[in-house]
Amino acid sequence: MSFHRSRLRAWFAAGGFVFLLLGATHAPHSLQAQENFNAPVSDRDAARRAIEQLPAPPQSTRQSVSQNPSQLAPQNVPQPSPAPTPEPTIAPPAATSQPSPAAPPHESPGEAPGESLRAALSRLHLPLPLPQARLVVTKSRRTMELFCGDTLVRTYRVALGANPAGHKQSQGDGRTPEGQFYICTRNDRDSAFHIFLGLSYPALPDATRGVNDKVISWREYQVIRQRLASRGAPLWGTRLGGWVGIHGGTGGAFAQKKSLERGSPDWTAGCIALTDQEIEEVYAATTLGTPVLVKP
Repeated sequence: MSFHRSRLRAWFAAGGFVFLLLGATHAPHSLQAQENFNAPVSDRDAARRAIEQLPAPPQSTRQSVSQNPSQLAPQNVPQPSPAPTPEPTIAPPAATSQPSPAAPPHESPGEAPGESLRAALSRLHLPLPLPQARLVVTKSRRTMELFCGDTLVRTYRVALGANPAGHKQSQGDGRTPEGQFYICTRNDRDSAFHIFLGLSYPALPDATRGVNDKVISWREYQVIRQRLASRGAPLWGTRLGGWVGIHGGTGGAFAQKKSLERGSPDWTAGCIALTDQEIEEVYAATTLGTPVLVKP
């Protein structure tokens, strides 16, 4: 029995070696490597010799570990060239039409300093009221110019309030407001200063400032805005002030008294004053809605 066992062990050992040698010759590379780590040393040497006898893989499939991943692509496939990055374009600034310089007013030919409106109308062949009438007051020069379109018809000397410099801020500050207004009332019957042409102060910028600064209420602001939108007289009884306009009275007793008290020809409370004769001319030449520009 022991003899037969010895022969079986010898037969299995020899057959196992032959099987291992044949398997090393035909096994894939990955399987060979895995099995060689688990084989005896003598068997590993035989397997190594069998592997060395195998044909080497094609050269094109060998890749270096240190290669950049971008170099691993097959060389026979053309790589697309990167699309050129377009340079950013800056749109040219929109062409803005430059405002043409304002044409100087046409001076009345041969205008005399004391020329009446009637004489100027006769010379310029203009009717009353003036078509496209407008008034320009320049506070620093104490002048008011009457235009018919771009044609200067008449220039008047005016008196202003007790504090003529600066824009009107509140009721009783004695300032004459500055800005763009229009004639919103005309009173030639019971004015204290002969004739009164009311101006649309406070204008919308004044009302906006007033409501933001809590000088007037939101309701007062809304009333002012609605009346200005309808080209009417704004709300005058607010803390912004009101009842500012063009009137007569210069040269009268009251005007002379105030001028003496102040030591200045500016005798009004913030209005623009002419003589009674001059305000009659302006009243005849203008209508409701006539633009009035008051400049510093």
